[in-house]
Amino acid sequence: MIKNSHQTLPFLLAYNQKKLRLGFALDSFLNLFDWRNKNRSFNEVPATILVVQSHLIGDVMMAIPLLRALRKRYPHSKITFLANDFAKGLLQGCDFIDVVLTVPFPWGIRSYHVKNLWKLVGMILYLRRQKFDLAIDAQIDFRNIFFLFLTGARRRLGYDIVGGRIFLTDIPEFPRDLVHLLEGRLSVLRYLG
Repeated sequence: MIKNSHQTLPFLLAYNQKKLRLGFALDSFLNLFDWRNKNRSFNEVPATILVVQSHLIGDVMMAIPLLRALRKRYPHSKITFLANDFAKGLLQGCDFIDVVLTVPFPWGIRSYHVKNLWKLVGMILYLRRQKFDLAIDAQIDFRNIFFLFLTGARRRLGYDIVGGRIFLTDIPEFPRDLVHLLEGRLSVLRYLG
């Protein structure tokens, strides 16, 4: 089991251990340059929210409770969900999402073809123009966290248990009693009340 600097979690057994070690090593190095204000609370109502889920169909389905809870908490906010291409058909017309965007995430579909990378860059540029108030990592993944940073969202919420602390503005304490991935992804919203 991988151990990061602040906790050991059975939850992390579901992750690729080699990638976790790499993420923790990179995170330790990047944290030397951490410039964030760590004592901020989240009490504003975001006008625009971006939720990123970069992995497979089951992961998209596990993001649905998170999206429903967000809509309940922020009924007047514009919620944009970004996922791989297959998500559009699954979630189009859902009343708890305002916009469904898709892009082939290379790490989600395991294809780093130049065409996919180019589309990803285009999506980053598009999202930067949207100026999101809040972006949420629905996967608990270092690559998603870095992607949130690249979008330029003003606030970036996610867990740092897989690394990426420097790229987040809001990092809740990870609940130690969670075992299932669904619970872990949904629990990030406790931070928002």
